[in-house]
Amino acid sequence: MTAAPTTTFNLFMLDPTPESERQFMQGLLPGDGFLVSATGDGESGPSPAQLADAEAIVTRTKPVTAETIAAGPNL
Repeated sequence: MTAAPTTTFNLFMLDPTPESERQFMQGLLPGDGFLVSATGDGESGPSPAQLADAEAIVTRTKPVTAETIAAGPNL
């Protein structure tokens, strides 16, 4: 018998977010199945790899542009 594949839903915080806040948000979600990543505190914007992995974008103040959406094939 093999284990069922694990699926992780990747939430991406577009606004720069301190690691402590990202960890807090991660802690509010169920232990399995979710990953919260974020633009690092002090970074000007997300990396292409971060956007490529994102399945949902959460933002407070940063606008979500057409370019941002185009860079996220899983959105």
